Amino acid sequence: MSLDLLQAWLPSLLAGMCAAAVWFLIRRSTALALAVGALGLSVAVFLTPPARDLLTNEADASGVPSNAVRFRVEVSLLFDGELVTRNVVQQIVLQNRGGSGLPNITGVDSRLSGQALLFTFTDGPAIAVLPTIEGETHRYTQAIEAACGGTGSAKTTDEYIQSVIRHRGECRGDWMPDLLSIADVSDPASIRWVKPADLASVLGAGARLVSVRVSTTDEPLTRDLEAALPMLASNPDFARLDLRPRLHRDLFISRL
Repeated sequence: MSLDLLQAWLPSLLAGMCAAAVWFLIRRSTALALAVGALGLSVAVFLTPPARDLLTNEADASGVPSNAVRFRVEVSLLFDGELVTRNVVQQIVLQNRGGSGLPNITGVDSRLSGQALLFTFTDGPAIAVLPTIEGETHRYTQAIEAACGGTGSAKTTDEYIQSVIRHRGECRGDWMPDLLSIADVSDPASIRWVKPADLASVLGAGARLVSVRVSTTDEPLTRDLEAALPMLASNPDFARLDLRPRLHRDLFISRL
């Protein structure tokens, strides 16, 4: 007999046991009445379906934590006269640091999980789109939050967090992630910061950044950068490179 069928019969089973317990009490069989009552309680505990929290179940089914926003970043470049589009799935987990004041960088703990987006070309350097703005991850997470529903009209930090994690669909914002030029994917010394407006200087005449689009999703996080960028597997010492802003491995892969 299936558990679902037993659960369907649960009310009838308990009613029968209650009737039996009352009958035993009437017959002055206290011990038997207590035994039947205890058995009924055990049956109820075993067969009663667990309470369901809709938000938690939704998160379990999709793999997205209930206090997170997961999003797809889609970047399009024009290279050698052709439009090349790549995307990456990242997420931000938001937590209230304990205050109830207005949302700000000290009130919300935003933790990014995700990797950089990599373009590779047969002729020309690879281009990495980092989850940073001006070399800072927190600037990137703030921009994503604002684009994905984070509102300045929120009266509390919790209200701000809810406005972000409940957002669905496209995220609109006026911001631009950092770009790197990588001449040799095995050599950290070949890395250079490149401004979006200067892509033609590294990819050739006519090359340019066309668009950056962000939209919420419940797709799995992208986890393929180490295979495409061998230098990351050796945990290179980016600090020794003469780069400003400074570069470190966590800017490529964060909490994956």
